[in-house]
Amino acid sequence: GNPLFAVTLAFALVIMFDAQSVRRAAGLQARVLNQIIDELFKTRRVAEGRLVELLGHTRLEVFLGMLIGVLVAVFIHSLTMR
Repeated sequence: GNPLFAVTLAFALVIMFDAQSVRRAAGLQARVLNQIIDELFKTRRVAEGRLVELLGHTRLEVFLGMLIGVLVAVFIHSLTMR
C-alpha cells in the first residue's frame, strides 16, 4: 500500500537486471577486446579461440543477493518496531 515500496521495488529490479545481464555482457566484450589488442600487438594476428571467462553476476548470485537484502530489511524493520 505504500508508494515508496513500489518505487524501491522497481529500483531494486532494475539494479538486479543490470547486475545479471548488462554488466555481464559489457564485461565479456571488454575481455574480448583486450584479448584482441594483446594478440595484435604480440603476433600481428588474432587466434581463433573461445573465451570461458565471464564477468558480472549469475542469476543465482543475483537471487541470493536479493534474498540477503530482503532478510536484512526484515531484520532491521523488526528491530525498529520494538
